[in-house]
Amino acid sequence: MSPMARRALYWVGDASAGIASCASCHDGAEAAPSLQSQHAGYLAKELDDLRSGARAIDDGVMRAIASKLSRFLIMSLLSPLPMCAARSFVRRHTPFRIASSEPTRDPPSSALFLSETVEGLNDGANFLRNCPPADMALVRRNARSMVFKSGDPVFLQGHCHEGIYLIEVGIVRVYYTGPSGREITLAYWPPCHFIGGPKIFGGGTHIWSGEAVEDSRVLFLPPTVQALGTRLPSFASCLVEGLVANGRC
Repeated sequence: MSPMARRALYWVGDASAGIASCASCHDGAEAAPSLQSQHAGYLAKELDDLRSGARAIDDGVMRAIASKLSRFLIMSLLSPLPMCAARSFVRRHTPFRIASSEPTRDPPSSALFLSETVEGLNDGANFLRNCPPADMALVRRNARSMVFKSGDPVFLQGHCHEGIYLIEVGIVRVYYTGPSGREITLAYWPPCHFIGGPKIFGGGTHIWSGEAVEDSRVLFLPPTVQALGTRLPSFASCLVEGLVANGRC
């Protein structure tokens, strides 16, 4: 185990026993501090080191975090991390405590978002799967394919809402920027999900932002989809299904 992994295991402690364990800091005769007393100060210090780059992020750290921390603490830690670390977490160490869903077609990525339950997390993946090929062909004729490089904004909070985006390739992070300027990550969406809600027909402004985590290709669906919804009942039904699923984050 790497030194980073050992430090991380001390950091997250022994969840089953409710105490921390670190042979280099505590011997058998010395009582280790409780996890509750450690979290506030120790997590804050470790998080500052991670954010500043003073401490590297490796797989051992991610495994320790994923196996020991609660969902709340994982999400609290994840949102301020550098993008490369968040991407690594999403791809390799998404634990069962974090809401995850796998699309029904390749690539087998997982969505990551804040949730209080684990039921129905796959509902939004590939939400257009039940749309007949002829209807999908008509949808694509009214849509526009767009390509974004890693780090590019797909849409921005406060900007005019012009439609929704169906992810075909890549991963998009959706986040909210608070009055203080702090970014709060809401979700990481892989292919087969749409982003840009909760509005789906355009109008008004975006209430959060979307940023490509890696090189991505999306299908932009402008407000003309509203007209298609009245002509294509199957497409309208699929949109409602996707909207309900996305509303969980």
